[in-house]
Amino acid sequence: MNIVLVCLSNFQPYILTNIQQLILLKHSDIYVITHSVFFHHFDVYKSSIHLVDVGDLPDSFDYYNKTTLNKHFRNGFWAMASLRFFYIYELMNLFHLTNVIHLENDVLLYYNIDQIIPKLDNRFLYIPFDSFSRNIASILYIPNSHIFKMILDSYRFDLSDMDNFSHLFRETGLIQPLPIFSSFHAKTSEEQFVSSHFDKIGFIFDAAAMGQFLGGIDPLNDPGNTVGFVNETCVIKYNKYSFVYDGFLRPFLSIDDSLFPIFNLHIHSKKLENHLLRSSPSSSLSSSSKLFLGENQDSLKIIQNNTLFDVVICVGKNDVSLLPKVIALIRLNVIGFRKIFLICLDPDCIRDIVDDSCVIIDEKIFPFTIHDMFPENVQRNGWYLQQLLKLYASFVIHDILDNYLVVDCDVFFLQPTSFICQHTAKFFITNSYLSSLLSHPPYFQHMNRLHPSLKSYHSFSGITHHFIFNKQLLIQLFLMVESYHHFSLPFWKLFLNAVDPSLYNFSGASEYEIYFHYLIHFHPDKIILRDLSWMDLPFLSPSDLVKYSFVAIHHYNRARA
Repeated sequence: MNIVLVCLSNFQPYILTNIQQLILLKHSDIYVITHSVFFHHFDVYKSSIHLVDVGDLPDSFDYYNKTTLNKHFRNGFWAMASLRFFYIYELMNLFHLTNVIHLENDVLLYYNIDQIIPKLDNRFLYIPFDSFSRNIASILYIPNSHIFKMILDSYRFDLSDMDNFSHLFRETGLIQPLPIFSSFHAKTSEEQFVSSHFDKIGFIFDAAAMGQFLGGIDPLNDPGNTVGFVNETCVIKYNKYSFVYDGFLRPFLSIDDSLFPIFNLHIHSKKLENHLLRSSPSSSLSSSSKLFLGENQDSLKIIQNNTLFDVVICVGKNDVSLLPKVIALIRLNVIGFRKIFLICLDPDCIRDIVDDSCVIIDEKIFPFTIHDMFPENVQRNGWYLQQLLKLYASFVIHDILDNYLVVDCDVFFLQPTSFICQHTAKFFITNSYLSSLLSHPPYFQHMNRLHPSLKSYHSFSGITHHFIFNKQLLIQLFLMVESYHHFSLPFWKLFLNAVDPSLYNFSGASEYEIYFHYLIHFHPDKIILRDLSWMDLPFLSPSDLVKYSFVAIHHYNRARA
């Protein structure tokens, strides 16, 4: 996977900020085509990029001499904008490069390109269109030099780069749009066209209009404050929607109750430094994550605290080796969290494999231990204990938020996923693919012993190996159960007493199932049920990254593999 930048005629200092972000995202094969006299500008990054002297590349198309475009405006701006494609072709042909992403120098990525290239058809070049008749080459995918040459063979020397690819789209049949909007919300045929392939790729790409709206336009065109600019040609008017930033300061387009990840922003204002990723993703969201409220507001607003949440992971001995990867994928794909808390019996066993930003909690501070479960010979005591640790986390852990997402220590989030709606503060609850009552009847017998109103209220199960809890709703649940039992015991003891003794060594209770059906019956106004693609698997394979939103890789499945 390769990234190619081009800097011709005029040195653009913001290209260095672009490179800074590419390196932060772990890109290694970065090529910069430029003039040798500009090489010294790149000294700080010379060990991380490949500098290519444009003088060492032929121009087999003789584009510069043949073009009829203006070569004097801004030192050849229009001619250079097209000449770059021919030099990229020469580079790819000379070095046999394939799977190339080309970025304009004022375009910032927010994800590694490895996340999209497997989803693209390598028979086509991909480029964003913002209308039927206009493309913007802010970001291109070029599969190989052979296909690129067939496209460039039909390149018109009298058209600008923004008009050429629309012509080439019709002429060659070798070009596909990168989506600039959600195809699920596109209404007109033109909106559907510019949203093509969103269902497969899963990201929105910025041609120009999003970056112009969020950061303003090029000061050479208007030196004033142009934040909130609405591109007149783009068929999607982004001022009608909201923009949300996660803990990495990655942008998302908010439409109705859904968030859509934005792969890149075209920073037309050239102020790339204002749109960089946060270097420390574990920092608090509350101080820097932003919500743009569209045409009714003229400033950026802070995300409300009731949409923030923490992450809690109970770490068992069988899953310690998975923990670094689980945490890395949470940071990459879980949207809107603040801190990660790790509950563990032996904190020293994980201290060296997680960074200091994770808060390690000794499970011995909880009001119960494994010895309070069932008789010592019960092999599943630890399994029942971890359920109670999850339910009691907000009552025991200092500085944890009322909203907290429990993630099982064998769950890998593979796609960007949100858990609280930014507009309504409702909780996104994932349905299981399993039938509720048919999946495991003892779970419902157990909850019904806790309280008669706790039973199945939905055709599917709530067991998806993660759940977002709220302390105030848990208090109501605990009080409901404790009052039914005349406050004779605390909830955790009632939970254990309700387990059928014949099931001690099996599966006699489920905290997820209890809370899922409790919310559906008592608090349907606070949740949004959704379907995510997920699976229980014995191991993680590259194809899973495309197929699933998350996967669970349980110890018993790993042992069988």
